[in-house]
Order: sequence, then structure tokens, then C-alpha cells
Amino acid sequence: KWSEEEGLYPNIAKGIKLIALDSEYKKDYLSSLQVKGLLEIIDTSSLTGLRDYAICALMATTGLRTISIIKANIEDLRTVGEYTALYYEGKGHNEKTNYVKIAPPVENAIRAYLAKRGAVQGKSPLFTSAANRNNGERMTTRSISRIAKQALVNAGFCSEKYTAHSFRHTAGTIALRNNVNITEVQKMLGHKNIIPTLIYAHAIDREKNNTEII
Repeated sequence: KWSEEEGLYPNIAKGIKLIALDSEYKKDYLSSLQVKGLLEIIDTSSLTGLRDYAICALMATTGLRTISIIKANIEDLRTVGEYTALYYEGKGHNEKTNYVKIAPPVENAIRAYLAKRGAVQGKSPLFTSAANRNNGERMTTRSISRIAKQALVNAGFCSEKYTAHSFRHTAGTIALRNNVNITEVQKMLGHKNIIPTLIYAHAIDREKNNTEII
């Protein structure tokens, strides 16, 4: 349209109707019981297992994006009131001013991993790679996505609709199911506006609607 108005080229898309896109989330989520089952089958007898357990538990309870997790350092674990919180760099920001509170069992999992890893400093990555070529270095979003996907597959969730983002979807859905205020869920997920958060609420309203089976 702009090129036509500027006299550069005719608008070849004139008259084409846009396809209505589904506003629902494209990834499936887990129930709280399914999350519990998934975590229970992660083998925590090794350093890698402790790390993977901590990562999955953190994502499922806080909804953190993979990029926020890989950028996290040990020093970003700080005390807020009576809880331990993880400060992170929000989407579109370059400072770690946002934080999520960490449930005690999840904190224990992170501390157990760090204790076994040993010789760590404040500015060290919270989670590090265990691969031979970059052992001890900061992980990538691809590696965390792979860990999340493998955990889902091992737990029997083999559909393409289950990915690392499913953990974020899970955190938001479980929070709303537990009657957490939607604006608080918005803050936890780091949504700039409430519209993406409302999609979670609409999904829950629909699943509670039993009109078809009455």
C-alpha cells in the first residue's frame, strides 16, 4: 500500500483477505500432577540430572523464558522478604530488574545442583553445560529447549505441542487455577500488557464449560 501511495509500485496485495488466526496458545500445558510425575522420573544421581531437574522445576513453577534462564548468574539468587528470588533480564530490557520468587523445593533443587558442581562464584552462570566441548560454560537456549523436550518425552508427552514453552504455559495456567490474581500472573510471566495473560484465563474458562455434557 505504501509503495503504491509513493508511486513506486502497484499494490499487488489489494483485495486479498487476511486469514483469521487462532488466538489460542499453540503449545499444550501440563497439570500440577503431570509436572510432579515428570520431575519424579528425572534421574538426579548425577550432576547433569540434578541440573536438568532444577531447570525443569524452575520453568514449570515460574514460567521463565529459556533466554532468562541462560542469562542467569548465581549472584542473581537474592532474598526478597521471606523468599529467595531469581532476578532476571526481562524481554526488551538490558538490566536484571525483574524477579520471580522461587518455591522452597525448587530452591533446594538448585542449591543441591550448585553444591555438587562446586567451585562456583557469584558471576558464574547459574546453569552450565556438561558437554565435552564446552563443559562448564554458559548454556544455550537450544540446549535448555532440548533438556525440556527430553523430559517431556520421557514422561510420555511426545506431541509436537509439548516443548520448552509448555513449561511457561503450565506455570501461568496452574497459577490461575489456584486463583492467583490475573495481574499477578501477568507480572510473574513478564507480559508487558495483560492481553497475552488473558488467553490463559480464557482457556481455563473454556475447560470449565461443561455445556456439551450437561
